[in-house]
Amino acid sequence: MKALKIYFLISIFTLRAFSSSFTEINSAIKAYDFTAAETKINEYLSSGISDLDPEIYILEFINEIGKAFEIETPLYLINNFNAVEDRAYNAFDLSGNGVDIIEIPLIVDSQVKGYWYDLSLGNFPTYNDLDYELDNRANSLFEWTIKSKIGNPFSFDISQGAFYYGSENGEFISFQYNPSNNSSNQEDFMIEVSQAMGSLRIYINGQDIGWVNEYGYSLYDKSNANHHIDGVSVSIIQLPLYLNPGDLITFEQIDRHSGNEGDYQIGVMPATPFNFKSPDNGKAYYDYNPDLGEGITVGDITSFLFKGDAPARSLLSTLISSLDNFINTVDNQTVSLGYEFTGYNSDILIQKSDAIALKSFLEIIDVFAGIMNQYDLEIDIDDSILEDDDGMYNTAKEFLNAYTTILTHKNTSGNISDQSESKNKITTAFSDIQSALQTLWFRGVPNDPTDIYLIEASNTSSNAEYQKAINQIDYLKNSLNGYETTSNITGKTDGGASVSLAPFLNTSTPLDIRQLAIDLSDSTERQTNTILNTYGFIKDYLPEDFDGKILVFYNSNNQINSTILLNRGDNYAFDPFEGELYISDFSTYGDSSIDFRDLNLSYASNYSGEWNSDGYYNNNIGQQTSPLSGNFYYYDSLLDLNQNGSPDAVDLSISSNGDGSSHNDFIYPNLSYQSQLDSSFIGGIQSARYPTPQSLKGYISLQEDEEYDMHMAQNVTEIEAKYFISNDDSFEIDINTMYNRREIDIETYEIDGDIITFTETITDGATYILGKDINQLFFNDQYSYIQMELEDPDDYMETPNNETDIESGVIYPAYLDLDNDGLADGDGMKAQITPKFDRLPTRAEIQTAVELYNQNSGSSNDNGGEQTPPNSNQNLNALTDSDDDNMPDALELRYGGNSLDPNDATITLNQILSVDRYTLSEITDLRLGSTLYEVSQGVVSFNIILEESSDLVNWTPHEPMQVSLGQQTGDNSKFYRFRMND
Repeated sequence: MKALKIYFLISIFTLRAFSSSFTEINSAIKAYDFTAAETKINEYLSSGISDLDPEIYILEFINEIGKAFEIETPLYLINNFNAVEDRAYNAFDLSGNGVDIIEIPLIVDSQVKGYWYDLSLGNFPTYNDLDYELDNRANSLFEWTIKSKIGNPFSFDISQGAFYYGSENGEFISFQYNPSNNSSNQEDFMIEVSQAMGSLRIYINGQDIGWVNEYGYSLYDKSNANHHIDGVSVSIIQLPLYLNPGDLITFEQIDRHSGNEGDYQIGVMPATPFNFKSPDNGKAYYDYNPDLGEGITVGDITSFLFKGDAPARSLLSTLISSLDNFINTVDNQTVSLGYEFTGYNSDILIQKSDAIALKSFLEIIDVFAGIMNQYDLEIDIDDSILEDDDGMYNTAKEFLNAYTTILTHKNTSGNISDQSESKNKITTAFSDIQSALQTLWFRGVPNDPTDIYLIEASNTSSNAEYQKAINQIDYLKNSLNGYETTSNITGKTDGGASVSLAPFLNTSTPLDIRQLAIDLSDSTERQTNTILNTYGFIKDYLPEDFDGKILVFYNSNNQINSTILLNRGDNYAFDPFEGELYISDFSTYGDSSIDFRDLNLSYASNYSGEWNSDGYYNNNIGQQTSPLSGNFYYYDSLLDLNQNGSPDAVDLSISSNGDGSSHNDFIYPNLSYQSQLDSSFIGGIQSARYPTPQSLKGYISLQEDEEYDMHMAQNVTEIEAKYFISNDDSFEIDINTMYNRREIDIETYEIDGDIITFTETITDGATYILGKDINQLFFNDQYSYIQMELEDPDDYMETPNNETDIESGVIYPAYLDLDNDGLADGDGMKAQITPKFDRLPTRAEIQTAVELYNQNSGSSNDNGGEQTPPNSNQNLNALTDSDDDNMPDALELRYGGNSLDPNDATITLNQILSVDRYTLSEITDLRLGSTLYEVSQGVVSFNIILEESSDLVNWTPHEPMQVSLGQQTGDNSKFYRFRMND
């Protein structure tokens, strides 16, 4: 018994001793003395106690976080970068010492105008209140390089008191507070504003700190001083700044509006010029960069997070180890962290399940950090590329394009092994989370209602939600090996795309992240999902947008509910993964039973999906609509799914309600389909559709055009011709019947996928732009198209169109002589000879002409796709063109060109276009029976036959008469007509 009693006393003494140690550990941690706490923790762990208190591992967990932040992080920055030692430790000092900000009053005329916040530790950016303490600490880590640039100088005017004047935007002047000055002081600048226009922006050591103009000044960042002049006319404003020796002050002229006349300018000069060095006139100190060190690379920067021995990765490893030790020792115990230690208003309870869940999350983070560490990021930092002036996307693209060695993947056996190990770790972590989740979800509330668990489930959590969470983790595990739908992973019923994490963890070949990054940077937004699909990250997804798509919504009874057409420029948003379609222009006064402000779509198959819409209060019918759901189909609006011979986009426009009663312009009347749509039917029509040509260069376009003819006093239909002379513009020859002259109209066009858009600027004939005529071509097949006139260049078919906006047309290669006048139609148009047609040629006629041309020229090209006129030895109908510059020799010799110079076609063309001409239609009397007589061998002659009749039915010749005007001389054109006296 005595031995047992002694053993019991020893045990009590030991527990009391280490209970005192726990108090010391807690106190050291609370005092941010992590080194002392670590010493006490190690003493306890090495004491040989067989039954360790698991709380020690929680304290170690907390202490490791503090130690990594306050000790290891600044040391890493000092050793690997140019962090200033004392500043680094101050910046990460959790005790609160940090960087002291000195508040200095700025006084003008005995009045405090505000305060200057000074750190006196160097010329680095400073923010003006304690809310930015962490920013000031971070800024203090490094010395800073102040960036400069050259601009236009201020003018100097001694007659106005030796002021430097800024008068135009982009003018700079800089002053340096003399480095030889003994101390820091308030220094005032005198701002002359008697003839001020615009403002001066103010920089201190490259930091934008405010502005001054004729109405006062406002300072921020380093100061909160401001002064506003209200209703008082002043000529001088006194601007107070607090400067340290060597500070650089820049004034930049801004906000000077163009068109302001006169000598309006704003002047600046130091109140005590002798305290400053001679000004740098025309030079600006406008930005700053931290001096990280020589040869710093992206890999150096990211090593802090990814490299195995860097603070972040080292911390993750230590924390995981501490939690693992806690899990192995805690059994079913509960460890309590008291409120007096944490500073929280409740005791925090930690059980084994809390540690398992936390450890699993940290392991997943650590695995992905390790994966990233396998890639080569040794790229020099380039400040000009890292600047984010053009937005994150452009910066990333420039960055990737600038370096060819970025993100090189390492396909080594060791890395492949790492990939396999990483996959196993993540799978295990997911399983561990599932095992802990049951306890976390159903353990209820603590015995003491004032306590809380480290991880708590919501009071409203149900068994169904628990099972849903368990299933979602299973789906995530599935995505490590193959595809899983986003709806399963997110637990939502919409979206429906299938995603996979397997490419990240490929055990045979590591992901070529370099090529993936470059491909994504070079892609448009619409191509992103296609690229991710190629790499195996996603499949079976809805389009990234529905631009140019018709969406047909069927109710659950397979009846069409609504048909909508969405176009580029429409105010809508769509997330293909979450499946949320939001149309911000949807009006509750419309006649739709679907709420298009919040519509959920999910993928079912190509061209189809499921939809569901919550009910909403429809003001138009004055009642609440019911929640609805059903199937929907989407397809290219250029397809003809109702099979009436024209694109469905045209049918919708013709049938749309144009009386202004519709409140939702994207909702159209439902089209009549021969049967219910299905994906296979849409896919068949889509695959059979002839693709839109991606270049029109070398083609001629014909289109029926109805215009009012002044001579006939009625509308007449003519065939209008355009010639596409390059990949972005075309011209047509227009006969102006009012002024009896020919004009050439130039139009620009742009091809984007299946849409060809034309833009013609309309002016008043002088300088004022009246508007833009916008048209788009929708191709039915290889040669025929529908043209629609648009109402808004940014939103094709934004408002309902009518039948007069829609016209048919065809295109054909310009090397064809389709009007059979002996001249290739493209050459004719260059010479202002418009091809003549009584009607539009059919597709079959164009195809036949192409095939016949190919046979005659010996070409195997039978698809009509040759887009440049062949030379004369290829086209039997072509005119001789010795220098092959697409300008026939006869025209070059006639209009001043050189038939042997391949570079002078433009000279001839310009000469042709500058000569006034008359067309047959212009010089022919269009009355029935009118005849045009031409000069033949220099002689004009014609016969006049006078007929007689006694009954106005039967006519006989009375007497033939011949009129000859004799030999004609001179080159001037002459015209003759008959005139009968009354």
